[in-house]
Amino acid sequence: MRRTVSLAAAVLAAVSLPAQSPRGTITGTITDSQGARVPGVEVVALHTATNIPYRATSSQDGTYSIPALPVGRFDLSARAAGFKAFQRSGLTLEVAQTLRVDMTLEVGAMSETITVTGEVPRVQTEQSTLGTVVERQRIEPLPLNGRHVFNLVKLVAGVRPVDRSTDGFGEITNQGFSQMSINGGPLYGNQFFVDGGMNTVPVHNEISVVPMVDAVEEFKVETNSLKAEFGQTSGGVVNVATKAGGNEFSGSLYEFFRNDALDARHAFSVSRDPLTGRIKPILRYNQYGGTAGGPVLIPKLYNGKNRTFFFAGYEQWRHSTSTLRRETVPTELERAGDFTRTLDGSGALIMAFDPATTRLNPAGAGYVRDPLAGNIVPRSRMDPLSLKILEFMPKPNAPPEDARTYSLNFISLAATPIRQGVTNLRADHRFSDKDSTFFRYSVTRNTRQGSGYGLGPADPDLFSRRDQRDNHNAVVSYTRVFSPSMINELKGNVTRQNLPFLHPSFGENWPDKLGLPAIFPRDLFPRVGITGVLALGANPTSAGIRAQHYLQLADVISIVKGRHTIKAGVDQRWSRLNWFLRRNISGNFSFASSLTNNPQRPAGTGIGMVTYLLGEVSGGQHEFNSAFS
Repeated sequence: MRRTVSLAAAVLAAVSLPAQSPRGTITGTITDSQGARVPGVEVVALHTATNIPYRATSSQDGTYSIPALPVGRFDLSARAAGFKAFQRSGLTLEVAQTLRVDMTLEVGAMSETITVTGEVPRVQTEQSTLGTVVERQRIEPLPLNGRHVFNLVKLVAGVRPVDRSTDGFGEITNQGFSQMSINGGPLYGNQFFVDGGMNTVPVHNEISVVPMVDAVEEFKVETNSLKAEFGQTSGGVVNVATKAGGNEFSGSLYEFFRNDALDARHAFSVSRDPLTGRIKPILRYNQYGGTAGGPVLIPKLYNGKNRTFFFAGYEQWRHSTSTLRRETVPTELERAGDFTRTLDGSGALIMAFDPATTRLNPAGAGYVRDPLAGNIVPRSRMDPLSLKILEFMPKPNAPPEDARTYSLNFISLAATPIRQGVTNLRADHRFSDKDSTFFRYSVTRNTRQGSGYGLGPADPDLFSRRDQRDNHNAVVSYTRVFSPSMINELKGNVTRQNLPFLHPSFGENWPDKLGLPAIFPRDLFPRVGITGVLALGANPTSAGIRAQHYLQLADVISIVKGRHTIKAGVDQRWSRLNWFLRRNISGNFSFASSLTNNPQRPAGTGIGMVTYLLGEVSGGQHEFNSAFS
């Protein structure tokens, strides 16, 4: 358990944002036509999507500030006795932005209105933070291989990804993708926030939930000169604002797919691969989903226009691919104990020596052994357990790379299926002009059934295991406007990951089926490594669970005093990590060629398969965990 408390208070020229919030601020100065400051002006920022107004009053020096605004488009108006009304439409507030809009009022009746058009200057003068906003105009039209929205972080200057093996397509762990250096910072020093809530889990500081593209409004990558509320990072910050519903119903349906039948062949692939019979590698990819948003309407019971809104989205991601893998397996003669054709790269016979004849060298130092008669292991000397496990060793299914050594005589095109579902649910409600709240819940459920070499319970590959990763992120926020100059935001957030990973042989009692001694736990197919050929059985990291979470509670109050804003708050986080890994629980056995070589002249002698068939274990491991902790 680790506690971290960050307390930030600052006096700024313009209001900052509540802790890690993606919400923005509109601020500026109000003057008359002679340049004199005008106090007591009522300013209203109207969020056009929801028709919700946000209010402020200019101070004695004519400064106004409206904090805690959602991202999106606003109409800004100002009214004061003795002056014509002021109206400015089409303002776009970006995530975590402080937008400066100065206004000049003209003397006249309030019934008259001055409408101002034109772009707001893009130069940021209200904050010292350096960063880049990736807005909706880039999120929607830019092609994304795999629709991994955080791929767009790489467009920002100063961001350097480390793992580019997938670039978001087929990215399923989030670990490698989370490793990026922002402005030279450490790989694990970044923070990801969604709607102001922390969206990382402790191990590797990895991203928890990757929101679906259609549920993201925009996000900002802050790279330097971070504000005080980001004191718990030594790198950069990615601040995401998700979509909220509005007064108009909207939605989408989509499907993206890829298939090797539609892929172009490689420029130099003029015929089918002689090993696989294929021209192109296997690829099956489907990604489909939809969104819906709008006001909450319950016929004859409730009309949520201008008050209560929802947004929901779901996406399913299915991916299956395979790559050619080549390994060396024993030949039919070697499986039968006949090593009369086991040759080295030069074509010379590799001699095997009988470990049962090992004795001190009567003529000098070290040991000596007698050659194995005829380079053949008699059936009577073959170990029964070795023969039983040998049944799971695949047989040669391809021409060897070297006809003398029979190397790389087995190929596998076993597919690796991946399934992932993403759900996003959000609700916003405004109780009054002073009180509002929102809630969002996102979950990613990812199932990876790695096939490895396709050998079932004996598969030795790390990714033959079944990983079930469920990531959850939920945030709830309550905002209270005590007065136009005092606003408080209370926020709670939880991020949770549950990741059990198990080898396909787990729980099937394979040690009993094979005849392994009772001293070994009956959990997995044992690991068997034989020098020179494909290993069998569970990888040492093939059984365990990783459960981790962050709990976050934050409260921030902003007080506007004239041209200045005082901001203070607390951000407390609790982290917990349970990582339980069962290594080599049913044994890990190795069979080296050194037990069947010539001790006096070992070079070019000794065969791992001879050692194995004789049951002469070279070494092994067995680890025991007492309990989950």
